[in-house]
Amino acid sequence: MRPNIQKNQSIECEISGYSSSGEGVAKIRFVDGSLEAFSQNHQTQYTANSNDGISQVRIFPVFVKGALVGEKVRIKIIKVARKCAWGRVEEILEASLARIELDCPYYKKCGSCTLRHMTYEEECKFKEQKVNDALQRLGHLDSKVEQFFPASNCDAYRNKTAFAVARAKNANIDLGLYYERSHDICNIHNCALQSKFADNALNIIRKWANKHSVRPYDEKTGRGLLRHIVLRTNASGDILVCLVCTRDTIEAQAELIDTLEKKISGFAGLILNVNKERGNVILGSKNICLYGNSYIYEELFGLRFRLDIASFFQVHLEKTKVLDSQILELGQFSSNDKVLDLYCGVGS
Repeated sequence: MRPNIQKNQSIECEISGYSSSGEGVAKIRFVDGSLEAFSQNHQTQYTANSNDGISQVRIFPVFVKGALVGEKVRIKIIKVARKCAWGRVEEILEASLARIELDCPYYKKCGSCTLRHMTYEEECKFKEQKVNDALQRLGHLDSKVEQFFPASNCDAYRNKTAFAVARAKNANIDLGLYYERSHDICNIHNCALQSKFADNALNIIRKWANKHSVRPYDEKTGRGLLRHIVLRTNASGDILVCLVCTRDTIEAQAELIDTLEKKISGFAGLILNVNKERGNVILGSKNICLYGNSYIYEELFGLRFRLDIASFFQVHLEKTKVLDSQILELGQFSSNDKVLDLYCGVGS
């Protein structure tokens, strides 16, 4: 019997786990299709009721974005499928100790970060559970995570970011990241995951584009000039700025270069990437260096890697060092070994 659960219905429940994407999961208990109390039993079962009849008990999972394990919440059902449903938190009745105040003004709008409402300790627990679930439940392996390596820095670590461009309602441009499950853009002036000088570069470009009425690309019509902004940084404070455009010339090029040079000490190069193709691929195949160099360098274990705007390189340098150290330790390689570094990008 299908559970009697409807869209827009309000339900009080307890969060017992996380989905693979970090949503809270409530296991709603239905008896003969009617809502009963919360249960942590994941299996459908059959029990005898008080008048000796047989009642069907079904556990129906509801995915709740932003809810944490152990919390009691009142949710509103926003979508119902055959085997599960999705809900939105209306009220937190009992908050988890792992819940923290939001430190990003864009968090509830931007679709990029999903876990900033929980402590980093809770995030680590979730990620360990996610890997174990993939190994055991999906992979059917008798294996689990033996050691977890937390990061010491969780902000300003990304060495590459890409921002989309769109027309704002006030005729200026919106420059930022997509709303969750949308191609509308959340206008962002600073991102907690990138460096301050990358934020500065983003806002300089915004000001330049608005001043000179640079037309943003419209993915529906295929018209417009500016499609994306891609920024690449390194540990030394250098930054590459890339404008992804539909043609190989831009307005007021000298003014933009002059402003970036004056206001960003590590400004290493300005690249114009030409992408005339329809679709959601960010970079085109043609690069034009308008200023400086088309690449920067990053050092890792005494090796120097040359990175251009399209290079595949791990975005978190500290965690790259941890990952590579573990590979070297577990591999116990000798100078006579031949090692294949597959899906390696620049070879890091």
